[in-house]
Amino acid sequence: MGRACDFDTLRSELTDYESVGIETPTADSWQENIQILADAIPHHSVLIGYSMGARLALGTALLANEKSIGLVLLSGNPGLESDSQRKQRWEADQQWAQRLDSESKATFLQDWYEQAVFSHTPTAIRADELRRKLTYDSDAWSKVMRVNSIAKQPNYWPQLGSLSVPVLTVAGEADETYAKIAVRLNKRSPSPLSQVKIFAECGHIVHHEQPEKLIHSIRHYLSSLR
Repeated sequence: MGRACDFDTLRSELTDYESVGIETPTADSWQENIQILADAIPHHSVLIGYSMGARLALGTALLANEKSIGLVLLSGNPGLESDSQRKQRWEADQQWAQRLDSESKATFLQDWYEQAVFSHTPTAIRADELRRKLTYDSDAWSKVMRVNSIAKQPNYWPQLGSLSVPVLTVAGEADETYAKIAVRLNKRSPSPLSQVKIFAECGHIVHHEQPEKLIHSIRHYLSSLR
C-alpha cells in the first residue's frame, strides 16, 4: 500500500546522494515483479525498502547482484521457513485481500493498523499512515497483496550467504519479532561491512517513527561503502 513518496523526508535529507523512488510493480508473479525492479535500478545502486518493500529489495539484490552495491532493509523478513507458516500466512493474506475487494478503503485501513504488528507504533503515526493511504489509488492493492504475499515469495534465508553486498538491517526494539529477524539476518550476512540497528522506543514503521535516527544510520552506512 506504500508509495515512493513515503520516503520523501528521508530522500530530502540525503540530497548529496542521487535517489530514485520506484513504485511497487503490479505484475502477475513475485519473480516478474523483482525482474521489473532489477531492470529499473541503475548500476551501483543501494536498494532501500520497508516491510514488503524490504522483501522485494532483497529479492532484487539477489537477482541483480551485478548492479547493486548495498541493501537497506527496514522491518523486513527474508522469508517463511515452513509449509505450515506459509499456509497460515496465505490464508490470512487472502482474507485481507478479499476485504479490500469488498469493503471501503477506510474500514479496511482502520482494521489494518489495529494489527498486533503495529501495536507499538504511536497512535498519531498510525493515524497519519491511514490518512495518507486514503488518498492513494487502491485499485491494485488486493492483487499486490496476493502476488507479493510472503507466502508466495521464495524463502531467501538459505541464499543470504551468497549475498555479497553489505546489508544495513533496521528494526524497532518494540517490534520484537522483526528485531530478532534483523539481528539474525545480520549474523547471516557474509559482508564484514553489514550492520544492524535496533531503534529504542520504536515499532514497525521505522522510517516514520524514528526518521532522524534512520537518516543518521543510512548516512553512516553509505559512508562506509565509500
